[in-house]
Parts: sequence; structure tokens; C-alpha cells
Amino acid sequence: MLKEEVYGYLKNASKKKPMNRYWCAHVIGTSERAIRNAICILRNEGVRVCSDSHGRGYWLAEDEDDYLAFRSEYISRATEITKTVKAMDEAGEQQITLLGSLRALFNG
Repeated sequence: MLKEEVYGYLKNASKKKPMNRYWCAHVIGTSERAIRNAICILRNEGVRVCSDSHGRGYWLAEDEDDYLAFRSEYISRATEITKTVKAMDEAGEQQITLLGSLRALFNG
């Protein structure tokens, strides 16, 4: 199963030498998207798979500090995504009304 293969490569990775998802996909013979999905499944099962915003790759948390640093960055990304969605939700009706008015003006 893919997640077990990915987990096997993660066991040999470290923060200093993370597992690159493109390399892993090439070695396993799958897509990098499938590797990201396997990482997601492992994380949802509670496996502490770390990464950073520099996109260097993935590794298993080596200690609590390693995990907490990842956790802080991960939550920060989620917070930014939530802010973006909220702003888009709030602007949505105005944008749709404006676009509808512009289309009516130019097409009508």
C-alpha cells in the first residue's frame, strides 16, 4: 500500500535530509499528488509527519520540539487560509453584483 511505502521512506528522512515528494513519487512510480495524499492520510492517523514552508520535504518528528515547531507553522498556514476564505466570502456578493452589472452594461 502506498502509505506504507511512503512511511518507509519517511523513517529514513530527517529535518536535515527531508524526503522530497517528487523524488519519492519517481522512486515509487506514482504522482507527487499521490504522495501528498499519503502524507495527509498518515497525518490524519496521528503520524507526526513534519514539513516546513520552504518546501524542502517531509520527515518524522524527531522530538517534541521538532513537532511543536511544525505544528506552529501548520496552524499559521491554516489561519491564513481561513482569513482568505472569510474575506472572499464577505466580498463575494459585492463582486457578483458588480460583475453582473458590468456584463449587463456591456452586453445590454
